[in-house]
Amino acid sequence: MFGSSKKAFFILKKMKHCINKDIKDLPNEVWVSVIDYSEYYEISNFGRIKSVQRVVISKKGFSQIRKEKIKSLRLPNEKSGRTNTFVEYSCNGINKRYNLSKQVALHFISNYNNEALYFIDGDRSNCSVKNLIVVNKENVISLYDKNTIFPPNKVSDLLHKMGLKKCSVCKSIKKISEFSKSNRSRDTNNNCQICVNKIVYKFRNRNI
Repeated sequence: MFGSSKKAFFILKKMKHCINKDIKDLPNEVWVSVIDYSEYYEISNFGRIKSVQRVVISKKGFSQIRKEKIKSLRLPNEKSGRTNTFVEYSCNGINKRYNLSKQVALHFISNYNNEALYFIDGDRSNCSVKNLIVVNKENVISLYDKNTIFPPNKVSDLLHKMGLKKCSVCKSIKKISEFSKSNRSRDTNNNCQICVNKIVYKFRNRNI
């Protein structure tokens, strides 16, 4: 998935962000109602999810007050291969799981339209809005060229739509036409024609 299991493991290993389940607001924390779940949940700019206080009917038909509570999250886990943080909403007996970083972006970044997200500190469990950058045509090259974290699949898809691709050898972003026909897919782990030629030349002349 990441192209390099060792680097992926290192990124996941350094994650230290842990959700604060204290119901008290954090400094500068802002809460808004979750789209399509406004009667049930609120989301904060720090990536916390809160179930709102409401009246529910028990199985025996009695009404009772359910107090507000910070929800638990499904954090990244290198053992299971889960690389994103997820939140699960429950409504009318139906549970649906959502990518938390995209939920934060949807509620706190204007004009967000399901684009790929870049985590500034490389920690995919830290879904605070200040830790997220939307990846688009204007910044994808500069972000991808830094090579500090592995970008989501949508980044390579976006580059491919722009007619660009990153060589896995020289790490340069080049036009797809500069790759051999067998290496022009949107996968990132392919070599440009110049690097292929260098490898072939080195192999043919290894005993000279």
